[in-house]
Amino acid sequence: DFQERGVYLATEGARLETKAEIRLFSDYADIVGMTLVPEVVLAREKEMCYGAICLACNMAAGIQDSLSAEEIKSFFNEKKKIISDILGLAILKVENERNCRCREALKEAKL
Repeated sequence: DFQERGVYLATEGARLETKAEIRLFSDYADIVGMTLVPEVVLAREKEMCYGAICLACNMAAGIQDSLSAEEIKSFFNEKKKIISDILGLAILKVENERNCRCREALKEAKL
């Protein structure tokens, strides 16, 4: 299932979420994980465009059965082709001139 946009909720890692956290977070986000921060924040501070490819290998920690490290590794190995395809398409869409708001993110920043 592919979703072009969504809200990512970052948790403190490295740990998996509890059932109660998953119930709470489902009201606020499309996907929950323990990566992307601080990278996305630092990219914004440098006025860099930033995109993420998020793969959900564990549909809800604390709700479904736990996955072993080997199962997670296997999941990502199965997805290598689609990740490669997505990155290839994304690279082709990168423009030399940026017309997005990322390049001027600090102009509107308030401290």
